Amino acid sequence: TLRVGHQSGEGQGPADPPVCERCGGGRVFELQAMPSLLYQLGVEAYAPPGDVGMDFGVAVLYCCAASCGSDGAEEGQGVVEEFLFVQRDLMALGNT
Repeated sequence: TLRVGHQSGEGQGPADPPVCERCGGGRVFELQAMPSLLYQLGVEAYAPPGDVGMDFGVAVLYCCAASCGSDGAEEGQGVVEEFLFVQRDLMALGNT
């Protein structure tokens, strides 16, 4: 099981993810999602009427390099918060 911590603010970007909160080790790149993924998944069909939808530049997921969340799963301790960097879509915000 994976629980994702979402951050999209100043100070941390895709080049400097924070250390793992569980073991203190570094994180490694795991997944990159591009905005076109939303179209492929058809998420607009589930949006309420008048909803502007989700806009982002890119979402990058970093996981613990030691995979420390995989141990102890039998004891219910396999859930670890990971780091997700979400770049805002500046064009959607009107900042060109």
